[in-house]
Amino acid sequence: MANRRIKIRSFVEDVQSGATDAQLKNKYKLTSVGLRKAFTKLVDAEILVPSDLQGRPTTYESPIAVEGVRLLARNYLAFPVPVYEAQSLLVQGYIDDITERGLQISGFDVQPEEIKNLLIRPDEFYDIYPFVFEARCLWIRREDPDGEQVAGFEITDISELGMEQLCKLISVLTIRE
Repeated sequence: MANRRIKIRSFVEDVQSGATDAQLKNKYKLTSVGLRKAFTKLVDAEILVPSDLQGRPTTYESPIAVEGVRLLARNYLAFPVPVYEAQSLLVQGYIDDITERGLQISGFDVQPEEIKNLLIRPDEFYDIYPFVFEARCLWIRREDPDGEQVAGFEITDISELGMEQLCKLISVLTIRE
């Protein structure tokens, strides 16, 4: 397939004005891969800077990532927040950091590409309701000699109400990177 030509000025203005991934893909007839390549090329050419991409509204049907560019700053939890497998509340881990697109969890036994339904139940004190979402494990590593596993998850499906609670959790309980 031939490379698609897009008007850079218009594309950059759309990105900087907050167009979602879906809007950009539709307007410029791009695939998720094409959009990722456009972001990468524009950042490499210093036409866009990483801060232009941070906090952008996205759609969760096809989240994208730009190689070498973190789209969202990590948010570290000020207090330990447990996360559970939705099907078994006996399986518990703790959130290390979180964004609107993903999270890092300590204490889960999981394999890369494994999909989990997760439940976050913050303390009622914070006025954040429990919510469930689907997440896919992207990577794992062992953190300590005892073998506690740390895993990175991409949020693949979350309801609108779940997203509201997630955003509230991030704004109330985290310290930004």
